[in-house]
Amino acid sequence: MLFNRFYEPDVDLETLVAWRELELSSRYEIRLPMMWIVLLRGRIAASLAATRGVEGPEEVVKYLLAGAEAVMTTSALLRRGTQHLRSQYMRLLSEYVPSRLAL
Repeated sequence: MLFNRFYEPDVDLETLVAWRELELSSRYEIRLPMMWIVLLRGRIAASLAATRGVEGPEEVVKYLLAGAEAVMTTSALLRRGTQHLRSQYMRLLSEYVPSRLAL
């Protein structure tokens, strides 16, 4: 994975305790990893998985159309729960992707 999010610890100077703050990704982070997926698709013998910038089903579709074989949706699921995946993601993927892949 080229653009996985690293969880780096920090130190609270008052308590001298190390802690990790979970910072979820946003849709504004999609452009760089998507560009590299487009550039690397078909040029390397590896599967490409998208790992950043997914807030909803639209970003999943963008990554799949760019050439990703898998899209990780951790931030979206942590924000909205698994019901969001079942309803919105499946609806958009079933309506949008088959018609576009037939081109």
